[in-house]
Amino acid sequence: MSTAGGGSLSAEDARDIYLAKADDLQLAPSAAREARFTAVLRKRCANGVFSLANSGLGMNGAAAVAAALLYDSQFYRLDLSGNIVQDDGAKALAEMLRSNTGLVVVDLRSNDIGPAGGVAIFDALLHNATVTTLDLSGVSGVNRNHIGIKGARMAGQTLRSNRVLHRISLRENGLGPEGVAALADGLALNSSLAQLELGSNNIGKDGASALSATLRDGDSVLSLLHLERNDIGDTGAVALADYISVSYNITDLDLSSNNIGEYGGRALGEAVENNGSLTALNLEHNRLGAAGATKIAQAAQRNAKLRSLLLADNSIGPEAAHALGDLIRRNTTMTKLTLSHNQLADDGARALATALKTNTSLVHLDVGYNSITDPGGKAFAAAIRNNTRLQFLSLKCNFLYDPAGEELARAVKFNSALLTFDVNLNDFDYKSFAEIRRALEENRARYKAHTVDRFTSRIHALQSEEERLWDTLEELADEGKARDAAASDVALLRTQYDRMQAAQEAHIADLELAVRNKVAEREAAELDVRTKTSAINQKKLEKDTRYRNITSRLVREKDACVKLDKKINKCRRELDAIAADSEEQLEEWRAVLAQEQAELRLAVKEQQYQEQLLATLTDSGPAAAAVAAAADAAGPRPKKKRRTKAKRSAAGGKPKTRSKTKRSSAGGKPKPKRSPGSKAGSKAGKAGTKGSKRRRRRKGAAAADTPPTANVDTDAAKAAAPSRATDADAADGQPEPAPPAVTVSSTID
Repeated sequence: MSTAGGGSLSAEDARDIYLAKADDLQLAPSAAREARFTAVLRKRCANGVFSLANSGLGMNGAAAVAAALLYDSQFYRLDLSGNIVQDDGAKALAEMLRSNTGLVVVDLRSNDIGPAGGVAIFDALLHNATVTTLDLSGVSGVNRNHIGIKGARMAGQTLRSNRVLHRISLRENGLGPEGVAALADGLALNSSLAQLELGSNNIGKDGASALSATLRDGDSVLSLLHLERNDIGDTGAVALADYISVSYNITDLDLSSNNIGEYGGRALGEAVENNGSLTALNLEHNRLGAAGATKIAQAAQRNAKLRSLLLADNSIGPEAAHALGDLIRRNTTMTKLTLSHNQLADDGARALATALKTNTSLVHLDVGYNSITDPGGKAFAAAIRNNTRLQFLSLKCNFLYDPAGEELARAVKFNSALLTFDVNLNDFDYKSFAEIRRALEENRARYKAHTVDRFTSRIHALQSEEERLWDTLEELADEGKARDAAASDVALLRTQYDRMQAAQEAHIADLELAVRNKVAEREAAELDVRTKTSAINQKKLEKDTRYRNITSRLVREKDACVKLDKKINKCRRELDAIAADSEEQLEEWRAVLAQEQAELRLAVKEQQYQEQLLATLTDSGPAAAAVAAAADAAGPRPKKKRRTKAKRSAAGGKPKTRSKTKRSSAGGKPKPKRSPGSKAGSKAGKAGTKGSKRRRRRKGAAAADTPPTANVDTDAAKAAAPSRATDADAADGQPEPAPPAVTVSSTID
């Protein structure tokens, strides 16, 4: 632990830090090394400053320093730059910053701190109310810090809430456009940060545009903005010009080495002309050209606040030298102007030297590396004789020879204000160099001799402000008391906060558990939904398949029904035709049947007659035989001519068809077949007729075999003849019974 109010570390803390360093460097501890380290530590860590820069400290050494400063408020500045504390050491220092109430400046440059360490430090500053300056910048190739996008996001969150930070340096940390945009979001709500250094972060035009938009529209009070080596180009320069033209806070702007051309230079010139607060503008190592430099020089003439303008290495040329000369002649506030590496040549040198003769404000002028020869050198010699304000002048690495050297040497002797005159890398005589050196030494001696007078005059000037100073001290005392009260309030609030944080952490743990359970339930429900959805989709697929099948079947059935309807209609037409033909045929068949029935009745009567005659002949003997012979001689009874089906005329009737399936050549309907009954009746009639013929032939044969009788009883024959006629007449008047051996069947479909 540190001694109370002793202003230095205790021996115990010094030993802990030494042992941690030895552990980091993997060195065996020794008493001699410990003594040397302790002596250096006590020398560096005194008067409120704790400095172990470039001391080989690693993460263990950083942890030991953090433990020593945890509750120590005697140091206001901590400098651990050039070590290798890395992320673990940065986390240990961050925990110390949460509780330390004395540190104001924290310098951790080039410590190989990555995103995790950067997040830890900025998170700690959310709870720190004393640190105003934080330097996490890096030096290329020497344990460069690289907090990256994650660290920049945490820095933006810190800036939203922190109201103490005054300066942040994050040069060479690999922020990129996204990191700068995240940092800018925090700047929009910050009203305390005044200085921001973001050089060498490759932010490009997108990062510059995002930063400009935030600074232009937000509540930022930024006064210093360094964006060197970020390749913002003309687009980024134009975006930043929009912010500069409306800002009343910006005083120092560094845009060197950003590939800005003439277009960007013109935009920045207009912004400088409209700005009323800018005092320092650095545009070195760009490519403004004559047009861009001329526009900036013209704008600077109208800006009464600009004191420093750096335009080295911009390919200005002698064309813009006249505008720069007018700037030197008319501006009465500018104290520093750099124009090296611009190919001004003698014409440009003469324009600047002429203006320098009457200038009363410029203190620093650099025109080295500009291909100036003796005429230009002599012009500057004449200017030196007349100027009594300039203290620094550089004509380094030009083409000055003996004539110019001699003139410059004589001019310096007449100038008592010039303290530094750089004429190295020129080619004039050494004697001139020596004379210039002696004259400058004399000037510096006189300047030093009058130091007391200068400070006395300044003191007198400050004495007029003494009353104001005492008022300020009283205000500071009041602020200190208020700060102590605020510190106690902060301690109380911190205790309450810790309790609330513990309760909130417990509540958060419960909520996380509940969330995990809900997530599990949700996942189970989602799984169930997916299962049911899959089943529903499967059923829907099956249903769609069935629907398509049924639909296709219905279409086929419908087509079949249409075809069947066509067939039915066709059959109906055919049946109608067949029915019409069948009705006619039926009438014909009925007529034929009636004819054949009549013939059958005649045949039956004939048979009965023959049977009676035979019986008569059998019973009567010769008389009957004579009658039979007479009947035979008379011949058989004439048969009625059988009617046949009338043939249809070829002109008007339907053609006669041969079969049911065959059609006539004229395309008529098929002729229906005759019914079985009609066929049977016809056959029966034909059979009866044939039988009667056979019987008559047999009877004739029998009569021929019987010997004729000589005395035939003619009276008996005559008596028998009327009897046969009477029987025949009786038979015609009464219905004859159908012969038992003959069956007539008629079936009409």
